[in-house]
Amino acid sequence: MYSKDKEKKRGYSKKTVLSMDKNEMIQERERLKTELEVLENKNYLSAKKSNDLNFRIRDKKNEKKKVEKELDEQNRKLIKLLTKESSLVNEIEFYNSEKEDISDARENISRIMDSCIHDAGKSVKDIGFIKGETGALIKRINLLESDIPQRNTQNAGLDDSIFGAVKALTQLYGRMQKIEKQAKVYYYNNKKQ
Repeated sequence: MYSKDKEKKRGYSKKTVLSMDKNEMIQERERLKTELEVLENKNYLSAKKSNDLNFRIRDKKNEKKKVEKELDEQNRKLIKLLTKESSLVNEIEFYNSEKEDISDARENISRIMDSCIHDAGKSVKDIGFIKGETGALIKRINLLESDIPQRNTQNAGLDDSIFGAVKALTQLYGRMQKIEKQAKVYYYNNKKQ
């Protein structure tokens, strides 16, 4: 039923509906039919719009799920990369520490080797000096040995003693030459390293 306000809006009341003739009723029916079609069209358009919005909402939800999945994948990759980076940083720090330790050890060994080379060089010089002194002593003893038989013919034992001393000094001289040669080889081998 129509309310009085609606009836007044449309320009008729119950009394007027009863007093309407057939043509007016047909016109009124056509007008109502047109109004109903307009409402149905509006309803259809609203339903279509609602379906479109629902479809877009589903698309957006699917898109959101896809983006969330990609984001999760990116986060997993990022975590792997961060873990790998952290591991590499730790390795680099370890290698730097090892490098410092090796550098310190190399410097210590280098100092020790320099000291050994210096000592070996000094020993070679000392051996050379002793060798020279021993050679001069042997020459002097040889000169004395040649003079002794002429001076002391009665002391035959002295000649044997001097001969033994010369022999011992000659052996010492030979050993000194051998030691000198070994010291030089050691010195030059270490100097090259």
